[in-house]
Amino acid sequence: MAGDKIAGYWSAAYTVHKNKGLTCAGSGAPNTGCHGNNQSINMHGSISKGLLTRNLELPVTPSAPYEYSQYQLCFDCHDNYPAVTKEVVLGYKQGGHYDVYWAPTPYYTLGIQSMFRDRYISDPNNYPAYWGGVNQSYNDSNWGYDPYTPLHNYHLSIYDFFNYGWNYRGVETGRASCVTCHNVHGTNGTVRSIYDEFGIIAFSKTFPGGEVDLYKKLTKYDNLTLKSYPINCNYNCHDMVPGTSYWYAPPDE
Repeated sequence: MAGDKIAGYWSAAYTVHKNKGLTCAGSGAPNTGCHGNNQSINMHGSISKGLLTRNLELPVTPSAPYEYSQYQLCFDCHDNYPAVTKEVVLGYKQGGHYDVYWAPTPYYTLGIQSMFRDRYISDPNNYPAYWGGVNQSYNDSNWGYDPYTPLHNYHLSIYDFFNYGWNYRGVETGRASCVTCHNVHGTNGTVRSIYDEFGIIAFSKTFPGGEVDLYKKLTKYDNLTLKSYPINCNYNCHDMVPGTSYWYAPPDE
């Protein structure tokens, strides 16, 4: 099924990798491509799954601690682009609000930069003054008590139900990797190359004093969508929990 779809993805409206000069075959370095063997161009086989030229563990072994090599193909190349380095994707401030044991980081930084983050205020007495005392729809939480969540870290963690959360190609079960959520070949939207099938929509709300809250909403989280190609979740966690929005700005480290 993926082979039938890739040509269409590559011709979609938002193809950030193609726009950066990537082609199919390459060494995994910028301006080459992702498919080869052991960092050389070879379209006849590879030591890495997906015919990839560098390792991208598919799926990540359940309960295994984080290792850079699990995401080598993406992180090696992204090191050349400051906006999407591993530190941007997974980093946050040590001792900051997002420093929670159940969503660990291997990279402490000066502060969280990833836009895939959430916050939640349970006590109305702590609502920002500019809300005017009224709760906002995006002020939700998966479990009703996680005030700050670094969502990349959470989805890649060994905690909760993530150990067996993804079926790679619908058959191999383990932890998620980058391509669980990101369509590297192209999408019709511009929300961080997320699969269109998720239906992620970006919103902003401006208040009378000029304050702005930025958030995104997951609009398609039915069982069929998340457990089917191309997402292939092992089970639909978003049917079990109420959170469908993530409120990412202002961050408040």
